[in-house]
Amino acid sequence: SYAEFLAKPGAWSVSSPQAAAIAKLTGAKLEEVPQLLKGYVFPTLEEQASDKFLGGGTVKAVEATSAFLKEQGKIDAVLPDYSKYVSSKYVTEALASN
Repeated sequence: SYAEFLAKPGAWSVSSPQAAAIAKLTGAKLEEVPQLLKGYVFPTLEEQASDKFLGGGTVKAVEATSAFLKEQGKIDAVLPDYSKYVSSKYVTEALASN
């Protein structure tokens, strides 16, 4: 998992089964996988539950994107509220179960 990679990035070397699995799954060259992984950033459960993401930031981003798309003529209308489409429920449950 990404959390395991963050905890021990050195364990995901060219000779690791994790790197081999990623190379096989993605078609990447095995020798490039460890360096490629260093470039990935995925928010942790705590970060996902924060105000930056599911605690409000995602709704703000969708609102801003919608306003921009309407201004550009790509969509006809902007909804008055996007919060009912974004929930931290599942990430909060996942945090509670860890």
